[in-house]
Amino acid sequence: MSHINNAPTPDIQIIRESLKYNRADGNLIWRKRPRHHFKDKNIWTRFNTLYAGKVAGALQNEGYLHVQINHKKILAHRIAWLLLKGRWPKKLIDHADGDGTNNRANNIREADTYENCMNAVSRVNASGFKNVHRHSSGKWVARIKHRGRHIHGGLYDSVEEAAQKATELRNKFHGKFANHAFSEK
Repeated sequence: MSHINNAPTPDIQIIRESLKYNRADGNLIWRKRPRHHFKDKNIWTRFNTLYAGKVAGALQNEGYLHVQINHKKILAHRIAWLLLKGRWPKKLIDHADGDGTNNRANNIREADTYENCMNAVSRVNASGFKNVHRHSSGKWVARIKHRGRHIHGGLYDSVEEAAQKATELRNKFHGKFANHAFSEK
């Protein structure tokens, strides 16, 4: 499979000729691809018979859809951005709702590494609240991470007070990338 990853990224025109993007549901749909995309007429005919008009992409282990064009695997959300904006994204693509398969136009946005991490879903911890943990004093601590540094929100008698402060800190420092959810994993 290494030949797939090392293949050059197809030209933007090849992608436009190959796929349609549905902004409403986020799906990429295979177009009937032109003959010049294929070395062999039989492969061209077979591809269009099997795939034209069907949803493109396969779910990978990391929770994102990939599309393979000309032996190159490309993340579907990057292709969606390209077809939506007319250019490759300059940064990462963040899924606002945290669902890596939801490539709707209103759910994908460019983000740097820090912004993308701000939107990550946390695993449930002992407190039951994101960014809240027990201090050695027995009180509850509200603490978030922002652009590589910890922001402390103080010590609280109740876990609910600490959770409220953590939510305020995420809203203040993470803005539109704030994510208050937990994963069930």
